[in-house]
Amino acid sequence: MLTAERLFAENGIGNVSLRDIGLAAGQKNNGAVQYHFRDRENLVVEVTKYRAALIEKVRAERLERIASQKGEPQVRDYVSAFVDALASILDEDNYYLRFLSRLAIETGGTPGQGGSQEELAKLRAIMLELMPHLNVDVLNHRWQIMTITTVHILAGYQAAIKAKTLGRPLNWLLTDLTNFLTAGLQAPVSE
Repeated sequence: MLTAERLFAENGIGNVSLRDIGLAAGQKNNGAVQYHFRDRENLVVEVTKYRAALIEKVRAERLERIASQKGEPQVRDYVSAFVDALASILDEDNYYLRFLSRLAIETGGTPGQGGSQEELAKLRAIMLELMPHLNVDVLNHRWQIMTITTVHILAGYQAAIKAKTLGRPLNWLLTDLTNFLTAGLQAPVSE
């Protein structure tokens, strides 16, 4: 599965066959990947689920911390939890964010993070309460922008880690990205 994640991230999901994945993983049986995952679409789902558990755990911890803090939580707190959860898997040993970025480009939509859609729906409901000037459609549109932006920015950072071409430190990037996304979510609604 990790080989598939890497090949999908490097070459594009549509450009990698199950046979290519098997060969790169050192499988002698050409049909091993197909036997385990049936088809490319199911393999994509399984790669997403595999990493999502880690992201969900971090997000849940951050949300618990927000709920227990003194004072009223702010939109920025929740945006930070969202961004930090995705950033928690940034390292040289995986290609997940680059994979998600490719998935978004190739499918023309918001990359599913593979996590609990119920949990993300709860998070959006909280955000809607904190921003009463937004309706559900506007929040969903901005949520899509936030998700795609976060995935692409962090995927670029992940690529820079591998290429050893990092510019700013990760803390700076996460703070700036969180500030930027918070401002975008809270912006007045266009007519």
